[in-house]
Amino acid sequence: MTERAYQPADLSQIMTIYRDAIHTLAAPFYDKEQLDAWAPQDQKVSRWEERMAKVRTIVSEEGGLIAGFASYDLAGHLDLLFVHPKFARQGVATRLCAAVEHEM
Repeated sequence: MTERAYQPADLSQIMTIYRDAIHTLAAPFYDKEQLDAWAPQDQKVSRWEERMAKVRTIVSEEGGLIAGFASYDLAGHLDLLFVHPKFARQGVATRLCAAVEHEM
């Protein structure tokens, strides 16, 4: 697994990871209405493009698939940290946090 800077071509995978992580990993803690409000199935690409333009993002990649991502601002605030359910509990989030700390 390797970490690298986010590229605009990664956006589709990022959006999928966000939605799937919320609807799978957070599902035991929220009801369907809350999950749908947090991560709707019809996410707006333009809204994501705008959000990603305001932060720095690092992705963790395995075999061409993005396993997770972390977004942060220049003040060091972590904005987003999500891991695809397939890669959950394998140290991806820990690696991403370490990569963010290294960048700061």
